[in-house]
Amino acid sequence: MGRQASYEQAVAWKVVGDDGAPQCLALMFVNWTFI
Repeated sequence: MGRQASYEQAVAWKVVGDDGAPQCLALMFVNWTFI
């Protein structure tokens, strides 16, 4: 992941369990290209 990326929109969200610990972290890049 050392390359730069260009994107128009990025969405990030995480799912938190009952104990407050993050269970899942996801990233979605829309219209992304590597430079």
